[in-house]
Amino acid sequence: MAALGGLVLLGWLVSGVVLWWDKAAITAVQARKVQLEGEVAKMQATRDDWARSGMLARVERCNPGDRPCIRVNEEAGAFGEHSDYRVLRDTSEAGRCCYDPKRSFR
Repeated sequence: MAALGGLVLLGWLVSGVVLWWDKAAITAVQARKVQLEGEVAKMQATRDDWARSGMLARVERCNPGDRPCIRVNEEAGAFGEHSDYRVLRDTSEAGRCCYDPKRSFR
C-alpha cells in the first residue's frame, strides 16, 4: 500500500512540474505573440500607406534572386544624408507620381 501511495505522490509531483513548465512556456509564447502582433500592425499600416501612394503597383520582381525592385527617376537626383533616397519614376497612366515634395529626405 505504501508503494502505491508513493507512486501516486510521484505522479502528482511530476504532473505539477509539467504543468508549471507548460505555464512558463505558454507565458513566453503569449508575450512573443503580443510583440509580433504589434510588428504586424506596423507592417500593415506601412503597406496601407504604400498602397494609397501607389507604390505597391510599381513593385516588380527582378533577377538575380527574384528580388523586389522599382524604377527610379535618375534625373531627379539623389536625396538624404547618404544620397540613398531616389524619386520613383512616374509610370502611372494619369501621370501621377508618388513623390511628395512636402516630405524632405534631407
